[in-house]
Amino acid sequence: MKKQSEKKKRPREILRRVETRHVTTDPRPKPRSTPPASESCPSGEKLTLTHSLQGGVLVKVRVLLLLLLLLLLVKLLLMLLLVVKLLLMLLLLLMLLMLLLLMLLLLMLLLLVDVGHLAEGRVRVLLAHAGARAHVVVDLATLCRGFYHHLLLVLSQDMALTGTSSK
Repeated sequence: MKKQSEKKKRPREILRRVETRHVTTDPRPKPRSTPPASESCPSGEKLTLTHSLQGGVLVKVRVLLLLLLLLLLVKLLLMLLLVVKLLLMLLLLLMLLMLLLLMLLLLMLLLLVDVGHLAEGRVRVLLAHAGARAHVVVDLATLCRGFYHHLLLVLSQDMALTGTSSK
């Protein structure tokens, strides 16, 4: 019987020993580890964060951050310059397109004038055979020819005012 009671007490004793090991605390603070000799101050004091930052590290960090900010500003200015350059190129292309359209319009105007000269003869006959009203086309041709003569008159007056000759 004693053996059975010993067996029953044994796990309880083990539990008590384990609990007492974990429960006990040391009221004294643990000693801090001392820094290596390379990190200690020349006066023999312990190296702290404020000592290391006073030694110029904080100034170096600030300078690096300012340089990084300056680099970022330069990059933004270059990107802005690139955007302005692209917009100017787009404006130039638009102006060239407008010049091309103006030249095309002038070419069409000259073609209309040539049709106006032909309209009194051939176009009237062609449209009369086709059954269309020839007088409408002839009026349009006369209008185009009149505009052409008016344009030549304005250009000749402009050349006379500026002193340039057509020869």
